[in-house]
Amino acid sequence: MKRLASGAGREKEGFWHRLGRWLSPSRAAPCSPPSPSLQGMPRPLRLEEGELVDLGECWGEASLRGVLLRGTLSGAQLQSLPRGLSCWAPEPLEAGALLPYGAPAWLCGPSGPLVSLLPVMPRAAQPLCWGKALCLWEGRLISLELGGLEPFDLGQRLNLPQLRGFWLLLSQGGLRLLELPVGLRLSHGAHPLRPESHLPFEVPFRLEGGDLRGELLFLAYENPPVPLARLRYLGAPPEARRKHLLLTGAIDLGQELHDPLLARLRLQPEPEGVRLLHLPGHLWALLRFEPVGPGALVPWGEALALLEVGQKRCLGLLEVLKP
Repeated sequence: MKRLASGAGREKEGFWHRLGRWLSPSRAAPCSPPSPSLQGMPRPLRLEEGELVDLGECWGEASLRGVLLRGTLSGAQLQSLPRGLSCWAPEPLEAGALLPYGAPAWLCGPSGPLVSLLPVMPRAAQPLCWGKALCLWEGRLISLELGGLEPFDLGQRLNLPQLRGFWLLLSQGGLRLLELPVGLRLSHGAHPLRPESHLPFEVPFRLEGGDLRGELLFLAYENPPVPLARLRYLGAPPEARRKHLLLTGAIDLGQELHDPLLARLRLQPEPEGVRLLHLPGHLWALLRFEPVGPGALVPWGEALALLEVGQKRCLGLLEVLKP
């Protein structure tokens, strides 16, 4: 990699003269170094070690045909650039340079920046680390590892006070928006998104709040967990209210909620909803105000009321939702 420097006091013509000597005769002069805040969210590019791709064919962009990149252990190696294109990261790069994983780079044409890209390391998903969030906020690109099946506050995880109260949960093929902070708007194109909206992986979303602007993108590693059902438990005690659970298989509700009164109440996700596998003797379960027992199916969008037999009091309401 070669680095360009513009010394203090040198004139503009001298700079471009030195730039011309650096460039090969067949390559046009690049544009000025672009800024992430101007170019928006970079497009993720996954490359296996040894894999060679033509970026134009890979992304279906005719203007990028001939940009060849090869995957390595450390990043994407720039193999060739067609005439009239340049690559910056943020210094100008030539063929053979390495674009490290997690560091954005920009491809420019004679008239200016064309696209920004982000090499992403291929890796297998784990229950505690199944993806990544990328947030472009006030000109800074912030990345965050994502994992687990619990709801999380994105603003708290990113340490961005303006995004506190932005609650998300893993879903099938993306994330589920649970709650937005007051005054913050999230949209995709011209469509505003509200709580319960599905946010697919690898789709950029726009963030707006007052004078602040940003973008958000979620990535999944290979074979992330696939939730089959979502439960929202509205418990009677204050500490048990509005708990979300993702089901990837059969569960004991008492163990998941750390509530001994609900121990041995077993549920299993199915294509049409959630099935009640076992109901302990001290509990009643009501579906549409009718008592149900083991084997009953709770369809999507319905709720199961749980009552304690001896005390004749309601312990909580269990909503069954699509993941």
